[in-house]
Amino acid sequence: MTNPLATTFGSLALALAATAPQAATLLTNGTADGASFDDPDFRGLMFDITTGSNSLTLTDIIATLHTGVTADYAVYYYAGSYAETEMGALGDWTLLTAFDDLTGTGSEQSLDTTDLLLEADSTYALLILGASGGGVNASWDGSTGDVIASDDNLSIENGLSVSYPLGTYYYSRGLLGGLVYEVNSEVPLPASLPLLAAGLGGIWSLRRRKAARPN
Repeated sequence: MTNPLATTFGSLALALAATAPQAATLLTNGTADGASFDDPDFRGLMFDITTGSNSLTLTDIIATLHTGVTADYAVYYYAGSYAETEMGALGDWTLLTAFDDLTGTGSEQSLDTTDLLLEADSTYALLILGASGGGVNASWDGSTGDVIASDDNLSIENGLSVSYPLGTYYYSRGLLGGLVYEVNSEVPLPASLPLLAAGLGGIWSLRRRKAARPN
């Protein structure tokens, strides 16, 4: 017979052991070396990121959009490197968020990524794409695939500036901004929980023995 109290305790333990995010961290490129500003050919930017030994929650992308231009923007992701996608289409990408009538300031702006879960030791591609004249400014320093920012949990690589719709690519372009993420960690179980489990198990056994006695 299934112990209902044990089942209840197990559910409680699983809930308490669920992953919980820690404080947010900003990882930023922080360089405008050779930056391309407001180039009408640069409608978007795609680049790879790689996680370390912890799973993360990506909360925001900090990007620099074309100055004074109001346009629709969208943020996409792909589980793997962008080099694995069909480069000329969006079919392999998953839409994260869309922004209508967003005006670029020419400085860093935050784009919400709706808390994208990033598994540990994994590579993901991100794509920021502007339509209707919008665009994404980029740094231009080093080679495609170079790591331009990193810490113990995450690295950002140089990628590609792209046209809209996808089809024309400009290599060795990097995110002019950064990523905001939280580290997901297992919440430790309280030390009193094993005692609670033993107590619940004892109560259930006692109830069974009383129920089994003849009247």
